[in-house]
Amino acid sequence: NKALDTLTLHKDPIRDIIIMLLASQDKEMLTSTEGIDAIREEAKEEISAFLESENESAEIIDVLFMSFLVE
Repeated sequence: NKALDTLTLHKDPIRDIIIMLLASQDKEMLTSTEGIDAIREEAKEEISAFLESENESAEIIDVLFMSFLVE
């Protein structure tokens, strides 16, 4: 699957994008449903922009957070 190969190839920069995005959020954004939805959308846009800058054609449909801890 080309999309999976693309994401695997770029997993470290994608992980960095997500970590930096989460680190820039306040606790309210990270703990509310609306905030999580907004973060998902922003992550999708930032990952898509990164892949486009790398001349990759994978379409990001959604970003799923399996788990994360807010302290």
